[in-house]
Amino acid sequence: MTTSTKFLLAGLLTSLALAAPQDFPLNKPFDASVALDARLAPVRLSFNNQPVLLVGSPKNVQKIPLDTVADELNPAARGAVLIRDFDFDGRKDLGIPSGVGYGGVNIFYTVYRYQPASKTFVPMSGNDFPVCNPEFSEGAQVLVTNSRSGPMWYGLDYKFKQGKPWVYRRRSPVLLEDLAKEADLLTLFEIHSPQGKVVQSFLSSDSTQAKPVSIVLKQDVSISKVPGARGLSGLLKAGQTVTLDKVERSGSHLYVHAPAGWILLPDESVHR
Repeated sequence: MTTSTKFLLAGLLTSLALAAPQDFPLNKPFDASVALDARLAPVRLSFNNQPVLLVGSPKNVQKIPLDTVADELNPAARGAVLIRDFDFDGRKDLGIPSGVGYGGVNIFYTVYRYQPASKTFVPMSGNDFPVCNPEFSEGAQVLVTNSRSGPMWYGLDYKFKQGKPWVYRRRSPVLLEDLAKEADLLTLFEIHSPQGKVVQSFLSSDSTQAKPVSIVLKQDVSISKVPGARGLSGLLKAGQTVTLDKVERSGSHLYVHAPAGWILLPDESVHR
């Protein structure tokens, strides 16, 4: 093997190691070296069944509390330390389990980001940035989070601006029991601007992406030409199949668009 081939292979292996996600379950001790990016020396993570994670970087050892180890008697319910690029800046961060809910279904994380100046890991956006069951949409650079309450799943998805998280998308379960003959669980997508304004809303038959919604009406339903209009413009008959898409707010009420007009959504149909 030539020298140039060795360097090429070493570079390829380093790139693969940086790209690969890493999980370190807290149900057993571990001691591992982790690369955050190609410009920094690896950090060492050590856990010995105590409620603290030792993070060793050049000239510094930091102690990060592990709340789930302190609180959970069952080691299998403690979650795992996640090594991921949570904010899509090219450098991996530490996802530290901070809480467990709904019998272990919901694992909450505090995200720690490395600060080269202080050579320490600091909680992202202070400690007010809860992340539950994270998933990563690399192409769209969206941090997707999901939490369960009762039989329903809720979603809060983040984008980042100058390293700070902002709510890009909220996903709320919807049950149209008063409108639909068969009330399948739907999802209300609300897309936000970086300033927090809702710029787009729509119903979907899928909780993770936009998919058409079609229902058979349970009863006659009045429609209006525009959301919140005083006068009604028509009537959709029971048994009729209608397609529902975009959603708009008028005052304190939500209206969903059907081909013939706008239908008032019952207040209790959207679960926040």
